[in-house]
Amino acid sequence: MGRLRGILSPVSALKRHRPARYSAVGLFTRGLRNKSWPRVWREPELKASYDVVIVGGGVHGLAAAYYLAANHGITDVAVLEMAYLGSGGSGRNTAIVRSNYLTPEGVAFYDRSLDLYKTMSADLNLNVMFSERGHMTLAHTDGALRTMRWRAEVNKLQDIDSSMIDPDEVKKLAPSLDTSSNTRYPILGALYHPPGGTIRHDAVVWAYARAADAHGVDLHQLTEVLDIKVEGGDDPDGKGTGGRVVGVRTNRGDISAPIVVNCTAGWATTISDMAGVRLPITTHPLQAAVTEPVKMFLPTVVVSGSLHVYVSQTDRGELVFGASVDPYATYDMRGSLEFTEELAGHVLELMPGLSQLRLLRQWAGLCDMTPDYSPVMGFTPVDGFLCDVGWGTYGFKAGPVSGEQMAKCIAEQTTPELIAPFTLSRFAAGTLVGEKGAAAVGHATPPTSRTGARPTPAPIRPPPPRRSGATTSTFATTPRAGCAKPGTAPTGVAGSSPSSVTPSPASSANHHCPAPGPRGQVDERASPRGPTRRGHRSRPPTSVPLERQADRRLRR
Repeated sequence: MGRLRGILSPVSALKRHRPARYSAVGLFTRGLRNKSWPRVWREPELKASYDVVIVGGGVHGLAAAYYLAANHGITDVAVLEMAYLGSGGSGRNTAIVRSNYLTPEGVAFYDRSLDLYKTMSADLNLNVMFSERGHMTLAHTDGALRTMRWRAEVNKLQDIDSSMIDPDEVKKLAPSLDTSSNTRYPILGALYHPPGGTIRHDAVVWAYARAADAHGVDLHQLTEVLDIKVEGGDDPDGKGTGGRVVGVRTNRGDISAPIVVNCTAGWATTISDMAGVRLPITTHPLQAAVTEPVKMFLPTVVVSGSLHVYVSQTDRGELVFGASVDPYATYDMRGSLEFTEELAGHVLELMPGLSQLRLLRQWAGLCDMTPDYSPVMGFTPVDGFLCDVGWGTYGFKAGPVSGEQMAKCIAEQTTPELIAPFTLSRFAAGTLVGEKGAAAVGHATPPTSRTGARPTPAPIRPPPPRRSGATTSTFATTPRAGCAKPGTAPTGVAGSSPSSVTPSPASSANHHCPAPGPRGQVDERASPRGPTRRGHRSRPPTSVPLERQADRRLRR
């Protein structure tokens, strides 16, 4: 690594430009003068060389670029994204943040990330809508209670605000939950983490992109990495262990760079294979769904590991649901009917009052799963090739701290203490960091017999034929008795008086970016239904209430 120290010399602040500051005064002044706001970030020309190339334009890649420039003065940095910024996992997650993990290494890491999230709006001058509403993990069995107590004690030793609560306290925090003893999965208690909450995922992407651009970092969208140039390695093509990075080849031309950072999440093994680095990672889809907006009634994030479901309510009133990763390895990001039916049944076991609530849409993202459910960070056997991957379902929660620590790792050419437990060498040394017990829901265990396993895409199936007279409406025109209308609370939920639903300010801040509930970009490839949204179901969203979705599952 010694050859890199002279290359990464801090650059003066001459490249930095001050972006327009968002404020009430600025809004009033520009409105009075009829002056529009400038573009959030530039669209620079692709240069032939950079000091650092970061592959992946999500939260991790953008955060690393920002902290390289802001904390270490390294501004000759390029972020390459094959689609648009935030089009991957950063725009498809359920936007939950927390730090109540299981291992001391994980707790310290995620707690630092949560601290950065709390001050992000002020630090980056963009409202990321952080909402500290608490995070509640339900226990339905004696075994789950023991695990929750274990996690609570680990958290307390690390000065994390986390404790066990009984069913009565659960009912006070979330009145819509069925805490009676007559349910199939009675709630015996919960692990409550008050600092947890939600944040606007696409606003986080915009904030880091805007701040990195202001420091002179070049952001290149629609720039796909086709190969990583490595010389002197043990492999026949010069790649692999002992080699050194000299640049990348993209669909827009070649770039020379002494350092390349892999921040591609679900595509981690694809990019690492280009450098001859094998990773013990498999890629699994993770599906989620969102409902129509209703009056606010769920003030906290609710998680049930036994039922494989977690739910939170957005500022617009929509309920966002997530579940466990699909048990097979694939890059396919289409939703499935099986997921919808399972999700509906499990949600109704927790909150029967949602039976008439309708789903708007569902989507999926890719999760890069390691054997111990902890990331792979830092240096690799190829000189100049670094990784920030293997996050599984935890990636968005760790975005800020991973960027901060990876920037320090690159600038100082040493492994920071905070990420030392997550190096690639731990798999050979047997010093794994097992975080599976801290997962919000139970996940399929990724295979450990192979390293760098590349999943095979599922075959493309044509969408089912549309029935005669079928409608694409996402709302029922005549709700039955007890049905939750838009702007009202579901039946049986406290505070059911009508209330208007106002879109969140960020929903109109940048029309080409994802709205609440991540959306993929328009895919213009031929389809029986015309253009579809990549990563989404090609058939229209269902207008069937959750109750009927669950009934379908039971009838099978």
